[in-house]
Amino acid sequence: MSIYQMFLGSFFQFKNLISVRKSPFGKVIFYLVLLSFVYAIPLTTQVMNIFGNLHADGQKIAGKLPDFTIKDNQLSSPEENSGFIYQSNYLIFTFDPDNKRNATDIQSDLKGKLVSIGMLKNQLIILFPSDETTQSLLGDTSFHLTYDQSIFSSFNGKTIKSVLAEKRLPWFLYVIIFLVAIYPSFINLVFTILFTALFSSIWLKRMDRSLTFLETLKLVIVSATVPTLLSTLIMLFHYSFNSGTFLFLATSFIVYQAVRKTKSSSK
Repeated sequence: MSIYQMFLGSFFQFKNLISVRKSPFGKVIFYLVLLSFVYAIPLTTQVMNIFGNLHADGQKIAGKLPDFTIKDNQLSSPEENSGFIYQSNYLIFTFDPDNKRNATDIQSDLKGKLVSIGMLKNQLIILFPSDETTQSLLGDTSFHLTYDQSIFSSFNGKTIKSVLAEKRLPWFLYVIIFLVAIYPSFINLVFTILFTALFSSIWLKRMDRSLTFLETLKLVIVSATVPTLLSTLIMLFHYSFNSGTFLFLATSFIVYQAVRKTKSSSK
């Protein structure tokens, strides 16, 4: 079967799907990768929305920042009492040239937020939630940078405000977000398909159908097309949707429809 025939057969032509067991395994894996691209769309959309909101937060922060400088390795502002705290659904940002807050305060701010940033008197602190996703992407979720480092040689209010005030996010950021989103989406999809293939292989043997595990796996991958598309559509509106359970049940049903009229191995 060609990729097009696999896709076409997955739409309510279930009896034809049994032919996929004779397709090259590499072609079926390529089909799985294409499905993972689709499956990654909800996560990509969610992350893009977060970045869009953070970008909007950055523009608001830029309007509040004074023309600060780094002087003698310390944050210095030309205005008295210019410190402030900006808070949104995703971010809490502290600008504190008056040394009123510390690292512990910035850490406590992270509760319920995606990012906590503190521009303190002696250091810049950037914190992310310490979970499996951020640790796998960033390695470290806590960054404490003192102002004596070379990266702060041209760090000042005018430079930061010009960066934060950019109207659009760079195009390559969207590409990076999509590529990053593919990885967990592919892993989740593969795990669900392998579990479904294992389950299907067991009850196909009980039905006395002579399919090897590899043939069953091919059938499950292509049978997962419609469930994957439906899961993607639902997650675009309700990201918390339990797509794994739905994929398992719906794909198992389609596999059953594909094999139920085939002859048993004993006949």
